[in-house]
Amino acid sequence: MDIGRAYTFITSDPKWISKILIGAAVSLVPVLNLALYGYALAILKRVYQGVELPLPEWDDFGDYFVRGLLVSIGVLIWQLPLLLLICPVIIAGTVTDSAFVWTLGFACLVPIGVVFSAIIGQVVAARYALSGEFSAMFEFGDIFSEARRGAGLLLLCMLAYIIASLVGIVAGIVTCGIGFLVITPWLTLAQAHLLGQAYRRVRDLPQPAGTAF
Repeated sequence: MDIGRAYTFITSDPKWISKILIGAAVSLVPVLNLALYGYALAILKRVYQGVELPLPEWDDFGDYFVRGLLVSIGVLIWQLPLLLLICPVIIAGTVTDSAFVWTLGFACLVPIGVVFSAIIGQVVAARYALSGEFSAMFEFGDIFSEARRGAGLLLLCMLAYIIASLVGIVAGIVTCGIGFLVITPWLTLAQAHLLGQAYRRVRDLPQPAGTAF
């Protein structure tokens, strides 16, 4: 994967300033900011197909919003098992009033949640981006198979995003907060580009021998 390209390709579009500023404005509005995720899905699909430029126009806001809403719902549904695991920790911590129980419980669950989101969440989002079908996010056999094959690549995507986010925070502070206006859309679109690269490779990888799916 070309990680550097994912974080710089935006500026190759002649109209990148206006498009990123629209993304910045959208990201500031609660609920409507889901359209940014739908826009990112369009980029993911283009990169997967080998056509990263030009950036999509913001001329179909309604479709971007609906797609962003649906992918958010799909990923949230996949998170429900993790939320169920948190309930016993909350109950045990409340009953015992023990900081140790709270710390131990979340110390165990948070890494699981991060890894789960990094792998399954990205596969689910990529499948929906390519097909546009809500049901594609719940084809369990295919999803688990792709997650196993591409675990390393998907974790690398998440690691790159975390590092870029830290750099973005520093940039935002250095620019007295002005930089924060474009950090969110920039990182979102860059992550979509990187996931498009990664998912193309995941689908090219051979299925592990002996898998049940």
